[in-house]
Amino acid sequence: MAKKPSSPSMAFAVAQLEKNPRIAFGDLKAAADKKGLQVVPIIYGRAKKALGLQRRSAVKPGRRVAGRSAVVTPPVEAVVEKPRRGRPPKALPTALDGSLSHLMEAVQQGEVHRKALEQIRAIIDDALRPRKDL
Repeated sequence: MAKKPSSPSMAFAVAQLEKNPRIAFGDLKAAADKKGLQVVPIIYGRAKKALGLQRRSAVKPGRRVAGRSAVVTPPVEAVVEKPRRGRPPKALPTALDGSLSHLMEAVQQGEVHRKALEQIRAIIDDALRPRKDL
């Protein structure tokens, strides 16, 4: 014995699919709108499943399609740990130590370049300053 539909929309969808098993979702939705019911694709699919009208999958259970795997595991480098809540760890991870040293080197190089640009600007300002002794 079939299970009784749980909502008026589901009951309407089941009744329409019993009358015409090949009815398209758009036609079913239009008929439901005329009656003041709301039919969404999930209701359409569940009604088809309740009546046994769903197509069977081409893949048999337990078999895999070539090139597809059930579980995709990311590469080890791509795994990112979730940030911890509460107290931070006592020691920083080694990957962060390398990033921190690169950042510090970049800051030091930036300071060297800034000082060089200040010297160049001073030379250019001195060269462009008008001389009074001429």
